[in-house]
Amino acid sequence: MKTILIITTVCLCCVSSTFAQSKIELTPGQPDRFRDLLITPISAVSKIALPQQKINVVGTPGYLTSFRASGDGNIIISNGDGRFLDRSMTNARLDTSLNVSEPNLNVGYYVSNNGNWLIRILYNTELDQSEMQYIDFVTKQIMYTFELEGAFGETAFSSDANTFAHISKSSRSLVTRKGSEFQTDLVPNTKGNPIISSSGDRVFTEIEFEDESRRHALIERSADGWSEPSFFSLYDHDLNELEFKIRDVANDGDTLLIRAESRGLAVVNGKNNEWGLPEFLDFQWQLPFSNRYSISEDGNVVLIESLREEDGIIDYIDLFLFIKQDDGEWKQQKVNPDGVDASPGAILTKDGSKVFWIPWQTMSSVEYDVYK
Repeated sequence: MKTILIITTVCLCCVSSTFAQSKIELTPGQPDRFRDLLITPISAVSKIALPQQKINVVGTPGYLTSFRASGDGNIIISNGDGRFLDRSMTNARLDTSLNVSEPNLNVGYYVSNNGNWLIRILYNTELDQSEMQYIDFVTKQIMYTFELEGAFGETAFSSDANTFAHISKSSRSLVTRKGSEFQTDLVPNTKGNPIISSSGDRVFTEIEFEDESRRHALIERSADGWSEPSFFSLYDHDLNELEFKIRDVANDGDTLLIRAESRGLAVVNGKNNEWGLPEFLDFQWQLPFSNRYSISEDGNVVLIESLREEDGIIDYIDLFLFIKQDDGEWKQQKVNPDGVDASPGAILTKDGSKVFWIPWQTMSSVEYDVYK
């Protein structure tokens, strides 16, 4: 079996000439920007999903197409235009935009799970260069930048966003920020999207070998740097080896949310890369080839975004929660009411306390009452 070598480089952060004009412009947002966003609270005591609530923003109907949230759900950012909302403020109405007005720039936004960083990713289509900007949430100033040739692909962050795994057109890398320095570790022969634990110390991926076979691998960080990939397998209750994909992780990487080819979605707990038997959720797939999944950091809440077909049209989404009960059983609940479809991109907060989602009917100008 071929040895996998991790290649390390270090660079200082700077605001480059390519993106020197991409400063922060804070502009008042439209107070209705998050008007259509609903919250489904999850009770930690009764371990059930409670009736959905309207978000506490007053305004006329608006439409939010893509959004991200901090781990507790108090900060929400629109991926399309950088408008963000701080729900932890007393009036819960701070709605401000991180505008970029330069030509040839595509822009995307993240918010760190711990709520300390707003992250803006710029891609110059003309120069084929990208820059990731760390924006302090309090001062709204660009504190650190990281440049990349080409466009950022799929990117996964640790809770504090100081470690991230990303895919570019030429490489798959693990990047660690220490002060103003970014250390990049290239991991060759990896396939699939990397998944990173909350601390950033564990990264799950797949390694492809010369014979085109693949194995699941765990890469761990210590004081000496990143380890070489450690390969592992999972087994069902009859000790048959499972074919699976990792969809999300919890408990800093000690809990896996997997999609097994044989029985579907399951939660697997382990320690020190020794994995237990899967807890199958036995979810009844509507269209098994197209679903999105996430798990809370404590490993006790799972959200499934499931496509379904009606009259030959594959364009309908239902949201399902699986909540682990005190007796160890998983209880399934449907989030969206019957007759109300969800829009793509629902979010389960990492603390497992709530689901943010948008009714599909808002695209047809269906009115919803606003709670004040």
